[in-house]
Amino acid sequence: MKKITLCLVTGIILSGCVSNNIQPYKADSADFLEFKTTTQNKFTIDKVTMPEGDSNSIMCRMNGNIYLPNKATYSEYVHTALKKALVVTKKFAEDKDGSAISLELTHINFDSIAGEWEIVGKLTINNES
Repeated sequence: MKKITLCLVTGIILSGCVSNNIQPYKADSADFLEFKTTTQNKFTIDKVTMPEGDSNSIMCRMNGNIYLPNKATYSEYVHTALKKALVVTKKFAEDKDGSAISLELTHINFDSIAGEWEIVGKLTINNES
């Protein structure tokens, strides 16, 4: 009985990483309703960088690498997600006349058991922190 339970628990833990690919980010305007209604500004994205550890994959409980869409790096993925969020809220300035956003990612961690991302960075708007 103990062997069956151990095998079952091990199978459940390892099966959490069924796919080797992360789905592209989909922005939903409902998630950004407060942002959309509290600011009149439009924004451009100057840059999203990650000076150290800018990878295109994460290790999932020794089950192999899980890759970001199109094997993009973390900074590329966050840049794309940020742009999608600004577009869906109609806060993206196509003509570079908006406030310039820069984001320096300092730490990214993924908990494959909980399925949660931890993303830490420094956001600058018009060169002001």
